[in-house]
Amino acid sequence: MNVSLNQSVYASTTLFTLTDTSTSASYDALLQSRSQLEEDLLELLRIQQYGGLTAPISGSVYAAADLDETETGGEEAVALITLAPDAQMSVTISVDESDILSLALEQTADVTVSSISDDVLTGTVTEIDKTASDGTYTAVITLDKRTGMLPGMTASVDVRIEGVDDAILIPVEALHQTSTGYYVYTTYDEETQEYGGRVDVVPGLTNSSYAEIKSGLSEGDTVYYSESTNPFENMGGRNFREMSQSGEGMGGGMSSDMSGGQRPDFSGGDMPGGQMPGGRG
Repeated sequence: MNVSLNQSVYASTTLFTLTDTSTSASYDALLQSRSQLEEDLLELLRIQQYGGLTAPISGSVYAAADLDETETGGEEAVALITLAPDAQMSVTISVDESDILSLALEQTADVTVSSISDDVLTGTVTEIDKTASDGTYTAVITLDKRTGMLPGMTASVDVRIEGVDDAILIPVEALHQTSTGYYVYTTYDEETQEYGGRVDVVPGLTNSSYAEIKSGLSEGDTVYYSESTNPFENMGGRNFREMSQSGEGMGGGMSSDMSGGQRPDFSGGDMPGGQMPGGRG
């Protein structure tokens, strides 16, 4: 109590103060449960008022229950109608732990749904789940829906992390590294089996097969290198290969083992399509 008998008070005087008014976890849980029950009640009242249920979104009916075979008398909710939006679809992809840090929202992705066509569609990274399961993460690619797309279809997804056009590429086996930089060989003597013409280069993006050369080589230059071969072939001899560069484009069709996060290929995603239950019974 903040006042005593016969004490004069004003309109704003605090008469008493409550203590220990913090809510308990069980009380918060009851409030949340009541809120959900209120939403369910309002939905049921709308169904009773209009004699039916209107679609909450624009889309296509993905699944519909057979009312003759559906038991609706129990307490468990039964999905009578499932809708899929017509505007967009989503693809859930698995991402290896070596690539997850290179993935970012709003990155562009190439999506191919082979069951409907071989066209390459453009999607966008809209969700990234960085909670790993056995070293694998998930992300969601969203794209505009095409005719024939159905939830549950598989898709191949190619996320462009970083790339460059009209790059000079050489096989990674031709790129040699020292403590001070990188170099390549531009000559080879078949009689002595010796490499020469060492040229210092500056590499750029790389993957398991090719390396971009930013400076040191020009289009049309030839490099020589020892090519990896089957260990049971050409035993005792040095295998070499000549490659003349023609300014191939970097960033197209790269594989999933890109070093430096250039263009991993995430395949086998499924298309949930944003399914929404249209009603319960």
